[in-house]
Amino acid sequence: MQRCGRSLAAVRSLVFTHQHSDHIMPPELRWLAAPFTQTPPGQPIEVYGNEQVLSLLRDEIGASPRLEDLLKLHLLEPLQAVSTASGDEILPLPADHVEGALLLRITRSQERGGKTLFYGHDSGLYPQATLDALAAGPRLDIALLDCTSGGQTTSNRGHMGVDGVVQMVEELRRRGAITDATRTIATHFSHNGGLLHEELVAAFLPHDIEAAFDGMTVRV
Repeated sequence: MQRCGRSLAAVRSLVFTHQHSDHIMPPELRWLAAPFTQTPPGQPIEVYGNEQVLSLLRDEIGASPRLEDLLKLHLLEPLQAVSTASGDEILPLPADHVEGALLLRITRSQERGGKTLFYGHDSGLYPQATLDALAAGPRLDIALLDCTSGGQTTSNRGHMGVDGVVQMVEELRRRGAITDATRTIATHFSHNGGLLHEELVAAFLPHDIEAAFDGMTVRV
């Protein structure tokens, strides 16, 4: 964040997709409260997650009571849209990853541009309900897809490789969720994927899919 010149000071909403420790580490939220800061948030931060995520957060609040007034918890349930305080809509979607894991379709409010982002990781091949919901909703301006397995031959369960990403993008194009105007980007890479960045670029180029890189900025 520092290298990219971005600040977290103005963040007022947090959305967690699932309970794995590389996506949520509840003790880090203690930095919101005294004695770790002299400038705690003036109003509670809105926090969204599945039941497993909220359970972790409730445990952390129990261990750090100062957090109780700084966090407002909201349950995310598959296919039930919620609106944030800023008027953005979040539609949680079933993932193929771990119990309760979610993907996110986020549509900014009209006052904030009205663009729609699909946050498509962590997940293997998307469940039918997710594909149906994406096809029925607004067209995607940005689509981010999980490519943890890179060039490895896998079952595309839990995470996807290049072949799984291509399969899902083709399906979403067929259904009209991804169009020629969509920025379609593979990301969430792992060192276990077996491909360098240049090799990922070459693998995705024929399919009009971009390979993400650290510090990438996407404007639509």
